[in-house]
Amino acid sequence: MNMTVEKSSFITKLLLFFMLGGLIWSVTIAIEQVRLMSWPAAAGTIVEFEDGINSSSGGQSWYANPKIRFLYNVDGVNFESDTLNPSPFNYQNLQQFKSDSRGFDEGALVKCWYNPSNPSAAYVVNRGITLDILIVLVISGFYTLNAARVFVFRRLYNGRKRAVTN
Repeated sequence: MNMTVEKSSFITKLLLFFMLGGLIWSVTIAIEQVRLMSWPAAAGTIVEFEDGINSSSGGQSWYANPKIRFLYNVDGVNFESDTLNPSPFNYQNLQQFKSDSRGFDEGALVKCWYNPSNPSAAYVVNRGITLDILIVLVISGFYTLNAARVFVFRRLYNGRKRAVTN
């Protein structure tokens, strides 16, 4: 019986460790997305855009490899960037990708957001905190709190149980 409690306690601690890591990771990404949303905007011009749809892989890698180049001007200095979307998540559905990339024809004028500390870093799609990040944040938060609850209540229960048996 004691071995079962120790094994269960180890699994709970391991679950708590991984869920806490997931929670910290998703909070870090959410904070970064909020920070990026506050970057100043500038007018840009699309130089080149390829959607990255590859029919040789059965259309399954369309979301993984879009390529873009755009020019923009900050305080009279010209810059060029190739960042479409700063999110760490690739596009998971074609509809969202097509919505974000609508109007990216060569020569099209677009709004881009640039880093005020480093104006050479910019991107053209600003969706804010995405559903992917929120899902990871909610799930990891729920499981972290649940694992912590189980861990704390198990310790309290075992402590009371020992006090009653002594």
